[in-house]
Amino acid sequence: MKLIQIFVLGLLAFNTHANITLIPKGDLTRPLPVMIVADNQFTNLMAYPHLIRTKMIDKIISVSIRPPQLDLFSRDIFEYTLKNHAQNKNIIHLGDALNLGCKNEWRTFTDVMNSKHGSHKSWVMAPGNHDFFFYGNGGGSRAFKKTNLKNLWEKICQTDYPVNKPEKYKTHLLSKDVFVEYYLNELESQDLGFSRDQMRCHTREATKDRHEPDTLLRVCFYQAKDPNAYLQKVYTILPLNDDLRVSYKSLLVQELNLSSGGKGELPVKAILMDSTDYPESPLLPAFSKPLSDGRAFVTRSQNAGLVGSFRETQLKLVRSWMERDSEASFLLMAHHPYDTFNKASRVGMDAISKDFPNSIYVSAHTHSGYHKKHDHVNELNLGSMTDFKPQYLELEYTTKSKLHFKRTTFDIETINDPILCDEQYNETGKELGYTAYKKARNGAKRMYDFTLSTIERSIIKVFEAIMPGQLSQEMSELGPLYCRGTKCRVSKLEKVKELLKLDHEHLRSEEFLDQRLRYGSCQVIWAATAEDKLTRKEK
Repeated sequence: MKLIQIFVLGLLAFNTHANITLIPKGDLTRPLPVMIVADNQFTNLMAYPHLIRTKMIDKIISVSIRPPQLDLFSRDIFEYTLKNHAQNKNIIHLGDALNLGCKNEWRTFTDVMNSKHGSHKSWVMAPGNHDFFFYGNGGGSRAFKKTNLKNLWEKICQTDYPVNKPEKYKTHLLSKDVFVEYYLNELESQDLGFSRDQMRCHTREATKDRHEPDTLLRVCFYQAKDPNAYLQKVYTILPLNDDLRVSYKSLLVQELNLSSGGKGELPVKAILMDSTDYPESPLLPAFSKPLSDGRAFVTRSQNAGLVGSFRETQLKLVRSWMERDSEASFLLMAHHPYDTFNKASRVGMDAISKDFPNSIYVSAHTHSGYHKKHDHVNELNLGSMTDFKPQYLELEYTTKSKLHFKRTTFDIETINDPILCDEQYNETGKELGYTAYKKARNGAKRMYDFTLSTIERSIIKVFEAIMPGQLSQEMSELGPLYCRGTKCRVSKLEKVKELLKLDHEHLRSEEFLDQRLRYGSCQVIWAATAEDKLTRKEK
C-alpha cells in the first residue's frame, strides 16, 4: 500500500504544472534576464589551403565556404549585438561559436565575450559540433590511428604559409577535452561564484572502444551554495589520457537559475545539455556495412554534423536534477534540434518531456529558426547570429505556464546608419562581391589566394569609409588576385596581416569602434542575404 502511495505522489509531483505554451510576442513585459545566441561560427579565415575550402566540397556542403566578407565581419555583428542589445543580460550560447575547431577561433570568441565594450553581465555556453576538432570537420578515432589527418588539421589551425610541422597534435587544434578545460577557466574568471576547488571529483574506468587506448575518466560536480545564484550546477567528465581518440568522451552539463528569487516569482531553471555526447567517436561520414545475409549493420558512430546525441549517463543526470526541483519550470537547452536525435536520445528526451510537461527544449544548429511541437517535446529553435537572418532570442515566463519568446532579427534598418550602410558599400554583384567565390578559380590554393585578396580589398574599403586617406600608399595598393608561387603568397599574407593589425589598432579603438561595428554588421547582412539568394537559386 505504501509503495502505491509513493508511486501516486511521484506522478502528482511530475504533473503539478500544465504543458508550457510557446507564444511569439513583439514585446516582452518582464523578460527573463537572458539573451540566447548561437552559430556565429568564427573561423580561421587565413587557414592553410585545404580541401574543405574548395568549390567541390562547397557543392556537397553549402556552408563549407561562406563569403569571405561574412567570415571577416562576423565578429562585428556579434560584438554590435552584445554592445547595443544585451544590457544587463546573461548570455546563453547554444554552440558552434567556432567553425574549424581551432584554438585561435576560441581566442577570438572569448575576446568578444569578455570585451569591455559589451554591456552583458556574464556568459555561458553549451557545446556544438563545430566547437572542437573532428566533430564537424573530420573523421572518428578510426582515422586517428594514422597521423595524416591530425597533421592536416594542425596546419588548418595555423595562420602562416607555408606552415610549420606541429610540435604535437593539440598545439593549434582544439579537442573537446581541451575545450571543456578552457571553458571552465572562463567560468572561473567571471563573477559567477564558480570555482574548480569547490568541485567534488572521482575517477572511473572508461568503456573501451576497439579503436581507442585505455583511459580513466575524471568526473566532477559543482553545486552553488546560494540557491538564488545564477550558475547552480556544473557537471564534467574528462578523460585522463591525452590521446585525441578519447577526447570525445568529455561531457559538459550545467544548470542555471533564471529566477531572481523575488516574492511570488515562479522558479525557472535552464539545463544546458551536451548534444555532442556520442556512444562512440563521431565519424564523418558514418556508414552502413552490409552483412552476408543481406541485412545492414549500422555503426554506432554518428556524423556529428547530422546527428545529436545524449548518452544514458547524461539523461539520468538531467532527470535527477529535474526531480529535485519538481516545482520549477525547465528550459532544456542544447545545440542539436530534436529532429536530428538518434533513437536512444529521442526516446530519452520524449520520456523526460512526458514526465515533466512544464519543460520545453531550446535548440540551434539549423541557422534558420522555428517553433515546432513534437509528440511530447515542445521545441523552440534559434537561427544563426551571422547567417541569413542574424538573430537572437529573449524569453518571458508567465504564471499561466506560458512562455513568450521574442526573436529579434537584424536587417539594414536595424543597424540604422545611413552613411556606413549606404548602398555604395553593398558589394552584391560586384567583381569581388559576396558570392564571387563561386566563380573563383578552383583548388585549395586558388581559393586561398582569392580569400586573401578579398580580405585585402575589404579592409582597404573599411578605411576609405571611416578614415579616408589614412592608409599609406603601400597598404592601399592592391596585390595580384592569384599567385604563381610561394613568394607571392607569403607576401600577400603578410600584407593582409598588417592590414588586420592596423584595423585593430585604429578602427577598433574607442574613437571609431561604434562606426566600425555598424559598418561590419551591414557587411554581414548584405553578404548573408546575397548568399541566401544564390543558395535558393541553386536549389
